[in-house]
Amino acid sequence: MKKAVLLMSVFALVLMGASCEKSYEWSSDDSAEYDYSWGEYDSIPEASISVPSAVDVGEEFDVVATITHDADETQILHSIDIGATYLEGVAITSSTPDFSDAFLLDDGTYTHTLLTDVPVGGSTVTFHAVALESGTWRGAFDVCFDDGLNCSFYTISTYVK
Repeated sequence: MKKAVLLMSVFALVLMGASCEKSYEWSSDDSAEYDYSWGEYDSIPEASISVPSAVDVGEEFDVVATITHDADETQILHSIDIGATYLEGVAITSSTPDFSDAFLLDDGTYTHTLLTDVPVGGSTVTFHAVALESGTWRGAFDVCFDDGLNCSFYTISTYVK
């Protein structure tokens, strides 16, 4: 019996380490940042996100992502994913540039398909939102290039009074 448990444990460790490369950075402030590499990409996106820390119920506000990269040529911003936990108290009404589609992913985020260019100097995406319900709303904010798998992961939070 001990041999079977040991063999299954070794097999699980081998499977977990096979063909997957992941790196991450953790910040102790109010946001988390993760970078995952799933393939060969020109550049991993970086973002500076501006979101109000507090708003009133019914208030309209913007979530602004300033997106940059270190590639020598224009990159494609595939999508931005926003956590369903954030969207329980905040509704996204539109974006600039416009997203073409939005749907729930298995990871608990709503992906907003943008398919827009990010030039060498960077660009800005603004999500227009409205506060729906009182509470502290916190969730993922993932910025994805290329095929949607080349992402940087952040967390946003807004207190709705």
